[in-house]
Amino acid sequence: MYLDADGSGDVDIDEFVSKITLNNLHREAHKFLISELTFIEKMLTEWYFVQRKERELCAATVKQFDENEDGIFQINEFKAMLRKFEPDIEDKKVFSLFKECCSISQNGNLSDAINPEVLYMCFM
Repeated sequence: MYLDADGSGDVDIDEFVSKITLNNLHREAHKFLISELTFIEKMLTEWYFVQRKERELCAATVKQFDENEDGIFQINEFKAMLRKFEPDIEDKKVFSLFKECCSISQNGNLSDAINPEVLYMCFM
C-alpha cells in the first residue's frame, strides 16, 4: 500500500506525513477514492460487526447477572447489574429503567421481566 511504508498493515502519523504533502495531495488523491457504493458496503459491514459484538456483550451480561438462569432479567437481577456498573444509582432510577425496558416487548405486551434483546434495544 502506498501509505504503509513499513508493511505493518497500519499507517502511523510518520508514514502519513512522509507521503502526503500539500504539493502531492491533489495528485495522489485518486489512489484513495472509492465509489459511494463501496463506501456504503464498508460502513454497513462495520456497523453489523459492531451490532453483533454489542449483542454478544449484552447476552454475556445477562448471563453473568441471571441468578436463576432463565435467560431474562427480573427486577432484582436488573438492580444487581446496574449497581455493579453504577453503585450509587437510586432505587427510583432502577425502577424507572426497569419499567421502560419492560414496556418494550417484541409482541407489544407488557412484561415483568426483560429478555436480552429488549435489554439491548433499551441501552443501545
